[in-house]
Amino acid sequence: MFKLKRNTLHNQAIEALLGMIKEGYFIDNRLPSEEELAGMMGISRGTLREALHSLVNTGVITKKQGRGNFYHRDIAALSGRLDLTTDFIEILESQGGVVRVEQSQPVKTAASAGARAKLHLGPEDEVWSFDWLYYKNEQPAILAEIEIPHKYFLSPAWQQKPSRTLKEYYELHCASELAKMVIWMKSRTYSKAAGIFQKDFSAPLTWWEEAWYTLEDNPACYVNVYFKPGLVELAMVVNL
Repeated sequence: MFKLKRNTLHNQAIEALLGMIKEGYFIDNRLPSEEELAGMMGISRGTLREALHSLVNTGVITKKQGRGNFYHRDIAALSGRLDLTTDFIEILESQGGVVRVEQSQPVKTAASAGARAKLHLGPEDEVWSFDWLYYKNEQPAILAEIEIPHKYFLSPAWQQKPSRTLKEYYELHCASELAKMVIWMKSRTYSKAAGIFQKDFSAPLTWWEEAWYTLEDNPACYVNVYFKPGLVELAMVVNL
């Protein structure tokens, strides 16, 4: 059932292994030997090892020297994994969503207190401020409030719709390349997001702050992100 053709690529081997794991193809959570598994799938042991290595890196498989490879079925079925992606479109689509994104009109304004602190801005520094609102199956799901210092922009010409990611958007409009992002996870009440999500204004929302850094280690973007309770699930896997 899961046998692969000889010209199968590395990614197809990963998908086949994931399919076997999710469908409970094996009696327990220990995989057969590499030789046996490669024969079952009709691939070389080299291709199999590459696929196993990828699944070890994502936490789906644990490799124990002298004992073999053990898989984790619940982890294989997880979606919304922040340790693998922070692309909100990918996260929402992985949870069965039809996704679209709206961008508000950018406004040149004074930086918020959060942006001044995280981006080390002075009182005279201005930012371009705008929102990206992500819809899942036409329900508002994620609100991202974005601030980028005016001094980093190459041109005032604006892209009319969001890029796939903020990294792509920044590098289209600004002079530097984004390299790192730091996230601080918190919760708070916020009437603007609660109104968009049609939730009780007094109920705390899952919220995080993002600070983005360029290759030259300059703090470049500040983002507040809010998630609609009950609509967006986020998960992380930690290898022990």
